[in-house]
Amino acid sequence: MGIKKELLKLFGSGRSNKAAKGKIAFAAEMEAVRAGKSAYKAHLQSGVSHSPLLRRNIHRLEKGLCFPDGKRTFAEKYITETVTAFSVALKADTHDPLELQWAKDVLTRYFDRVEKTAPIIADAYALFLSGHDAYAGSSSPFPFKQITPVEGINGESFLRLCQNRVSCRWFTDQKLSRLQIEQAVNSASQAASACNRQPFQFLLIENAELKKQVVNLPFGTAGFGEDLPHLMMVLGDLSNFALERDRHLIYIDSALATAQLMLSFTAQGFASVPINWPDVEENHSTARKLLGLENYHVPIMLVGFGCPDPEAMIPFSQKKSPHSLMKVYD
Repeated sequence: MGIKKELLKLFGSGRSNKAAKGKIAFAAEMEAVRAGKSAYKAHLQSGVSHSPLLRRNIHRLEKGLCFPDGKRTFAEKYITETVTAFSVALKADTHDPLELQWAKDVLTRYFDRVEKTAPIIADAYALFLSGHDAYAGSSSPFPFKQITPVEGINGESFLRLCQNRVSCRWFTDQKLSRLQIEQAVNSASQAASACNRQPFQFLLIENAELKKQVVNLPFGTAGFGEDLPHLMMVLGDLSNFALERDRHLIYIDSALATAQLMLSFTAQGFASVPINWPDVEENHSTARKLLGLENYHVPIMLVGFGCPDPEAMIPFSQKKSPHSLMKVYD
């Protein structure tokens, strides 16, 4: 029995019952989490383009390497699984070479730093060296002082950029180049992410008929949605997690990244509008069918963007003051 039929059997149709709809949405989320955990375990043994376990553990190693006291022994609890995940990734022709380079650089720095007298670390080091040589790489922890300040940007100018980021719903017919869109996605990828797993994707929907079907799924797009020159779905990927407790990271991390995506569009002279995606199981299911997604893929929001119509009217949308938003504990 399909997930939707099973949920309806448990909770009723939900068409006239708000409580039933809420139960269906919650049960659907749990099914997505279950599917994500299953996919996560499968990915550990097979070649994929990215390894959530490898990314998380390499990030943990980096943080350990950044401690001022220069720890000589750490990560015994997870170094074996980290090197094993690295070995699996090395054998996969499809694995992202930049991820492999980063992992190799950090592992090289780690084994150069720690004492290898502990059997666990010594065995992990032997496994790491089987198949390639260690070397001094570049994608590893670096001093903060190496960061070069960006000229022309300060607190005031950045505030003005943020204030210029408005939700615009009216655009010209002019299209952005793929390079301009990729620059925004590159900016989004620099956002903070829990253990650098980045459990999201940006689905650029350029097909006119598909765009029309997707943009009409959430509420609140009547009157402008079908006229958006570009549409992107922000997609959460629950296959990045082994534990239920991490299920909300798809929302946190994708929101951080999407904010930077829209700021990049603003900085390039374009405009955007985030479109809320309510947690409605039927909409999730329809989107998955339209876009060929898995059960562990969760739509987070849509983003429309393009060249703004100079005559477009923008809601003022008074923001809360810092005094309202910030509570100080002296």
